[in-house]
Amino acid sequence: MDILKIIKEKETSRKYKKKAISKAIVNDIIESAVWGPSVHGKQPWRFVFVRDNSVLKKIANYLLIESEKKGAGANILLHQCSDVVAQCGLVVLAYTNGDFIKMVKRLTPSYGAIGKVTELSSASAAIQNMVLTAESRGVSSCWFAVPLLCAKGLNEIAGEKDVELMALVAFGYSSERTRRTKRKDYSQIIKEI
Repeated sequence: MDILKIIKEKETSRKYKKKAISKAIVNDIIESAVWGPSVHGKQPWRFVFVRDNSVLKKIANYLLIESEKKGAGANILLHQCSDVVAQCGLVVLAYTNGDFIKMVKRLTPSYGAIGKVTELSSASAAIQNMVLTAESRGVSSCWFAVPLLCAKGLNEIAGEKDVELMALVAFGYSSERTRRTKRKDYSQIIKEI
C-alpha cells in the first residue's frame, strides 16, 4: 500500500472490537519500532508491549482511578484513555531511556536539553512507524500523552524504572468510523524558500 495514502487515510480510533491482534501483526509492529530512525543510531527508547487482558484491565482501572483525582480537563482525558485501554487489544508504553542525554552531557554539558528533545524525536519517529505499520495491517490506533500525568503508577504496572514515559499508544480493530481532522491550508504551515 502507498505510504502517503495510509498517512492521509489513517484515522484515530477510540472504540475497538473485542478482537485479538495476531502475533504476526504484533511482531510487525515491534519490528517497525526497532527500525525507527534514531539519533546517531543510539535507539534511545524502550517499548513495553501489553497484550495480557488482566494487565490491560489493570492499566485501564488505574487510569480511571487517577482520572477521579485530577482537575477539570485532565480528568476527562484520562477517563477517555481508560475507556480506550479497556477495549483495545494492545497497549504500547513508550519510554525514552536517557542514553543519548547521558552521552551528550559527557561531551557538552549544555547540550542536555537538546539531547532530551532528540530522544523524544527519535522515540516519536519509532511510534509513527508502529502506527503506520498497524494501519497498513488493518489495525487502528490512538496515541495518548495524557497518561504522563500518572507515569509513576504506569511504570510500576509495567515494571519499568530508570526510563521516562513519553506516550501510551492503544491498538485494535476499530468499531467506529471516524473522520480525519481538516488539514490547515499549506500556506499556514509550510514555507518554501
